[in-house]
Amino acid sequence: MDLKQCREIKWFCVSLLVVCLYLLPFFVLWEDAPVLLNDNLDNVMLFNKVLADSGQAFAPLGTGEIPAVMGGLQRDIFGSEFNPILWMYLLLSPFAVYVVNLVIMHVVALIGMFLLLKKYFVKDWRIALGVATAFALLPFLPLISLTIAGTPLALYALFNIRHNNDRFFDWLIVLFVPLFFDLVLGGFVFLGFSFALFAWDWFKHKRFNKKLLLAVVLLTSISFLKEYRLVYLMFFNPNFVSHRVEFLGYPNNFLMILGRSARSFIFSSGHSRSLHWIIALCVLVALAFQRFKNRFLLLLIFIIAAACLFGEIMKGLDLLEPLKANFSLLRTFGFGRVIFMLPVVWFIAFAVSLKVILKRKPIVAWAFIFLQIAFLFCYTEWGVQEGGIGTLLSDKMSYGEFYSTKLFDEIDGFIGLPKESYKVVSIGLHPAIAQYNRFYTVDSYQSNYPLDYKHRFRVVIEKELDKSPLHLKRYFDGWGSRCYVFVAELPLPYYYTKDLNAVVKNLELNTVALKELGGEFVFSSVEILNAEQTGLKLLKVFERNDSPWKIWLYKVEAI
Repeated sequence: MDLKQCREIKWFCVSLLVVCLYLLPFFVLWEDAPVLLNDNLDNVMLFNKVLADSGQAFAPLGTGEIPAVMGGLQRDIFGSEFNPILWMYLLLSPFAVYVVNLVIMHVVALIGMFLLLKKYFVKDWRIALGVATAFALLPFLPLISLTIAGTPLALYALFNIRHNNDRFFDWLIVLFVPLFFDLVLGGFVFLGFSFALFAWDWFKHKRFNKKLLLAVVLLTSISFLKEYRLVYLMFFNPNFVSHRVEFLGYPNNFLMILGRSARSFIFSSGHSRSLHWIIALCVLVALAFQRFKNRFLLLLIFIIAAACLFGEIMKGLDLLEPLKANFSLLRTFGFGRVIFMLPVVWFIAFAVSLKVILKRKPIVAWAFIFLQIAFLFCYTEWGVQEGGIGTLLSDKMSYGEFYSTKLFDEIDGFIGLPKESYKVVSIGLHPAIAQYNRFYTVDSYQSNYPLDYKHRFRVVIEKELDKSPLHLKRYFDGWGSRCYVFVAELPLPYYYTKDLNAVVKNLELNTVALKELGGEFVFSSVEILNAEQTGLKLLKVFERNDSPWKIWLYKVEAI
């Protein structure tokens, strides 16, 4: 091993240490660590636990039921048994799974981006390692696991196979990384790129690359194998009609689409945060040095801009509505999620720009790397799962506070009935909290469930939706994945802690319809002043100093 390799290994260990420090608060604080709530603790991460608890994880295709959710949902709705996150829930405590998943994401992001950049984009291991370290500190969305964080490693293996430099390690990546990809939430973009790469070689360079084709086929086959239950449910089960067929796009004209696209380009979007403001400045400096003649950099920026535009068009351009009316796939599938791959493109552009700047102003290049790493290490925001100093600065609720198991144990003890003998519904807090505490719920946050159930649940909240036609009504009717008891007096977000002192003065629920769905009790984080008039009887109020919730427990008495 020569001196250069020793330095490279030493500095890689430093980068790994930075990533470890970024994750350290989760090990020190454990369940007291602040965590992302929206589209995280309230959704997919929870349902792997619910599935593991149900004993139905390995039920045969087309059989089994998860009785704890929405009166009993088909097993197939909860994804397949080929999900490594589910395996972890079968072996570890829930928060341990959460932390292990974070470790896998950030460490794989570091390794994958370093290998990809060093071999195929910049060669200089120092730039590759600096950019990879920054990439590994992005606030990846936990529920999609390696969909973004693992893409560089998957690209590295794919490029090696394409160039006939493959080793056994590359084929292992092809076999196992897709198991950590979420096909619906962005994984399809990587598969599309893989097919496009093969087609480009075949038609442009007249090269039929058998190894590359085999890799693409394996990637695709494993991705769809992991989601085989979803494929069966959506395309081969004639008795299942998803609530997603009623999805509506955002009401937008083309000018609004351009505005939203520009915002995505500048600020990044949703759960695929690239946090690239410093990177964008770096790219501009590099382009200026080369008088905007770097074709590869310009191509990367064009790809980002085009993806932002396409993503927003697919979300809701009015001109697409006639097509969506005739092609249900356009309504049910989130093609707008192409933007989930943009963080990888931005960081490749970052590395290429640094390569240009390093030749002219080395100190500027290293300053950009340092600033990006420091920025991400300290970054905090409501809509992301931060780490590092950002975790310590965060004002988010902690994992333990959100689920408040001791508080709900008290409620369970007061009710005194087997949990499988009754169902509950929540007002002013996520149904996921009751589900985590093993209560059986009428409501839920489901990305896929029967349309008929949505219509039956809508009867329960119909009068409340009518009070807010431009907001809650469109939100539920045009989407409905959050099958919640929405209340017109409680605008979104979906939860109200005790420090807000919120009350509902005039709740109008159809408690007869709620009873028909099996609803026996209501967990409300707000007091309902007209409870008796709407068919609810207050039993007791529960509160603990270690919980942010104050729960009014009501019995449903249909009137």
